Amino acid sequence: MKNILMVSTIVLILILSLIYLSKYTAKKPVNDENLVYKTQAFSFNYPKKWNKITENVLSTGTEAVFSEISEDIVQTKLIVTSSSIFDQHFGREKTYKDYVSELTSQNVQIKSYDLDTLNGIYYIQEDNAGRSMVNVIAAKSPDSTKILSIIYVSNTSNIEEINSILEPILKSFKVSDNF
Repeated sequence: MKNILMVSTIVLILILSLIYLSKYTAKKPVNDENLVYKTQAFSFNYPKKWNKITENVLSTGTEAVFSEISEDIVQTKLIVTSSSIFDQHFGREKTYKDYVSELTSQNVQIKSYDLDTLNGIYYIQEDNAGRSMVNVIAAKSPDSTKILSIIYVSNTSNIEEINSILEPILKSFKVSDNF
């Protein structure tokens, strides 16, 4: 009986999460090349050719993964996460200031980058497969624990090519009061 109640509760939570995502996310055309992704917290334009979106409810927030499918190959292009990050060392959620300090201590080359009404940073790292990972991390204030993370995955290290795709996306970001 106890197991049935627990399973029923988990199923109910999953159903409510799916209803929440379907109710508060939308994809609508902007023009022939772009669509709009919208949640209660933010919205932005993205290329229409990124034709696979996977939305995940995390324990501390949400995540949307935008991928392009070409010849049955799925390539992740953009990951947008709105969440808190728990720091096990300090036993609390990380603040935006903690996150920036951690990157600085690792000698990551960061630059300031404001995203609509959020204060942010921008940096590029290379992953094990040789792809460029462009990271934008933003929050309302240095002490905020709700962090917006945007990761753009590129097969090129050509910064002009990266910016030609990423800049229109970042410039289209609109953050609501719900963030």
